[in-house]
Amino acid sequence: MAARRKNSIPETDTKLDQVLEMITMMQKDNMEHFQKLEQGFERSFQKLESEIREIKSDLTKLKVTDEKVQKLTLTVNQLQENQEEMNEKSKETEIEMEKMRNQMALLEIKLKADVLRFRGVPEEEGENIKKKMTHHLSKYINMEEDEFDEDISKVVRANYSKRDVLKRERDVLIFFSRKRTREDILAQSIKTSLQIQDKKILILKDIPNRILQKRKEYYFLRDFLRENNIRYKWEDLEGLRATYNFKSYRLTTVPQAQDFLEKLKKNLKEIPATLQDQNG
Repeated sequence: MAARRKNSIPETDTKLDQVLEMITMMQKDNMEHFQKLEQGFERSFQKLESEIREIKSDLTKLKVTDEKVQKLTLTVNQLQENQEEMNEKSKETEIEMEKMRNQMALLEIKLKADVLRFRGVPEEEGENIKKKMTHHLSKYINMEEDEFDEDISKVVRANYSKRDVLKRERDVLIFFSRKRTREDILAQSIKTSLQIQDKKILILKDIPNRILQKRKEYYFLRDFLRENNIRYKWEDLEGLRATYNFKSYRLTTVPQAQDFLEKLKKNLKEIPATLQDQNG
């Protein structure tokens, strides 16, 4: 019995040694595992730290870019405001320029109020144009030549380029010192045409080119008024004044003139129909 107990002690020691060895191996394995985990965590943390730095860098760049975009946006907005301001000033300047051009045209009209332009007068070398025009115009309005000569201050041929001269005779400009004589010629031109050397002469008021160009926009109405014997008179700057059915119509824009023409055509069509109904 005692021998068995003695024998059991070494066996127990052996088992304990085995357990200790297992524990030591487990500790060793755990240590290695923990070291691997620690190394893995460290690498993960390093990677995470690197990614965070990159994110911070990107955010910084984005912030800088965003600031640049904001500055550019402000600059663009400022440029747009400046452009709008310039456009507004340009419009104001154009309005003022238009007023000045109109004032100059009115001044030119005033300066040329005593002038008539004669187009188509035969041109001869070495001609005495004043004597020629005095002779023909005095007969045209039944006036003595000496008296007519006193009513004009100057007679000249208009200056043109050589190319224009080849196309037609240069216009003759007559400056009148007596307005009544000028008006008599205009009044006579409505009744009969002026003939010089068997050639029909066109008598015109000397109107500034700026106003003549504007009047061309109203020729469609002018032609219709002439065809229907409706009285009209040109406005100084733009448009015309027509008299129809004892009523005066002042038309100073093209849309006004177009609207008036349509109403006039409609009215003239209704008149024959009304007369037919009355006679029927």
